[in-house]
Amino acid sequence: NDLKFDEVPCGLKALSVIPFFGWVQLVAFVGVLETQIFIQNDRRDMPGDYGTGYFGVRNKGKNERALRAELENGRLAMVAFLGQVVAELWTGQNTVDTLRYLLPWNEFKYG
Repeated sequence: NDLKFDEVPCGLKALSVIPFFGWVQLVAFVGVLETQIFIQNDRRDMPGDYGTGYFGVRNKGKNERALRAELENGRLAMVAFLGQVVAELWTGQNTVDTLRYLLPWNEFKYG
């Protein structure tokens, strides 16, 4: 496939132009991450604690608050992404088009 980056539309419409082997690569990459890289060795540890520490420094008591905050931020990001998907399905406009409409200046252009 000779798909160029400029030919990929914004928003959910981009999912329709990804070739089959692109989906295979995405699924394989995520599968390797989930089954080989991000493995939680001790079930008693906090979710998301893969035993690597922060920059090689491992202190469970000190990092527990940071891990909890990171987990909450991840949840918030998932809710925000879901909001963008629902807004695009509801209005038919992707986030870039919506921002272009809502911004007070009309210089936000792409493509």
